[in-house]
Amino acid sequence: MRAVTRLSALGLALAASAFVVQPAMADEPGGVITGSAWFDDNGDGVRQPGEAPKTGYTFLIPGLYKTANTDENGNYRFENIPAGTYVVTMFNREWSTAFTKSGGDSDFDENTLRTEEFTLAPGGQAGPYDAGFVQGRYDAAVDRVDAPRFMKVGDEVDVKVTYRNKGNTPATMHGYATLPEGLTPLSANAPVWHVDGQQVSLSSVYQKNTYIGESVTYTVKARVDKPIRRGEIVVTAETLGAPDVDWENNVKKLKVWAF
Repeated sequence: MRAVTRLSALGLALAASAFVVQPAMADEPGGVITGSAWFDDNGDGVRQPGEAPKTGYTFLIPGLYKTANTDENGNYRFENIPAGTYVVTMFNREWSTAFTKSGGDSDFDENTLRTEEFTLAPGGQAGPYDAGFVQGRYDAAVDRVDAPRFMKVGDEVDVKVTYRNKGNTPATMHGYATLPEGLTPLSANAPVWHVDGQQVSLSSVYQKNTYIGESVTYTVKARVDKPIRRGEIVVTAETLGAPDVDWENNVKKLKVWAF
């Protein structure tokens, strides 16, 4: 599952960062784009003496599909880049790290995983575009479960499930809604969903990741097939391929009745 998650996040980051590069004339000299990566020990977005460089990280220029790796000092360098308008984005990093907050010494947005657009002149130099990293904190929470508390046999009802990304990196929202006997799940509007008996899987895998602090709401369509006495809707949240830091907010339950 971890490999799938990392590939999905990578594909989404590249798609979100893609744009049309303005081509240079063939006889124009190539330019240089530089930057560095480091581990932001205290997470303040500012690089202090003693904070270690990150080696072996790979950065990408979308559109050109050129990559550059950080060396033993955490520095990366793109050479022979034609004049144009670009961003730099992340291609490969340790799954356990996330971008630190931007606005200080880190030039990469922690949600889009990229720099702002910049223009490189013929034969010019751009940067440095530096990237600070912190320990990744994955926390997908069940924010709300909404459904009619009292229903009638024969009704078709909506069960609304809201997930929130409470971690520090964009993530896939994924989980399950288990309905009580008598409340039969029919369908859902999640990007990826599946009904297995009374359980509905809900996922945004292969879609745009949910940004830090943002939420997504999925609706499960269900039919009341028989009376329900103190039934319970149980909703869970999961993070794919990484440990969740707070399991206490990963489950919510809602009591329902049907007559």
